[in-house]
Amino acid sequence: MAENIRQRDASLRQALDQRTLMLREIHHRVKNNLQIVGSLLQIEARRVEEPAAREALKITQTRINAIALAHRVLEEVDAQTVVNLERLLGELAQLLHDAFSAQRYAEGVTVDAPRLLIETDIAVPLALLLVEQVAAISRDAIAAGQPQLDLAIKAASDGAALTLTLAFDDPQGLAAERKLSSFAEAYLRQLRGHAAHASEAGRAVVRFTFPQRTAFAERLSG
Repeated sequence: MAENIRQRDASLRQALDQRTLMLREIHHRVKNNLQIVGSLLQIEARRVEEPAAREALKITQTRINAIALAHRVLEEVDAQTVVNLERLLGELAQLLHDAFSAQRYAEGVTVDAPRLLIETDIAVPLALLLVEQVAAISRDAIAAGQPQLDLAIKAASDGAALTLTLAFDDPQGLAAERKLSSFAEAYLRQLRGHAAHASEAGRAVVRFTFPQRTAFAERLSG
């Protein structure tokens, strides 16, 4: 009986290892395919002379790159079903800065996030929501001739809900008047969350709050 138990445990461990390897390979291939699509869009954008069409291709490329980033960060977690929020937001901030702000603003995007594991079903729409919001913030700043953006992204969790806060310079008060895009609203609905706008210490603040699945909200050790 003891030998049968050992053999069954060994078979289960082997099956689990194979499943993990298959998931890692799937995420790796998805990431690579998305990066190829993003590169193709970048090539097409260089050929387009119409500013509006070029901007549409650019934001589409950034959306695809954000999804690819989520899959890349997913590869780095052994469970293959959750994403390190701190790592995701840190790399996403650099992606968004390069896509929307680098040519105009010297400062980067600062990030303050807990070392938290979140499920992929949260990570992907969260990344896409940030793409939409940062693109809108950057467009408003450029249209207003704003000399700096000074964007800060902060994530906080109370165990039941996750709050994502974007704070940035908005001297003309454009953020309070701007409604979420249809894409941003769709991502927020997917997250079952809501948005709130405020002004604090002369800066615009946008907060997104949505339920956090506690089964996957495990703080990383260390």
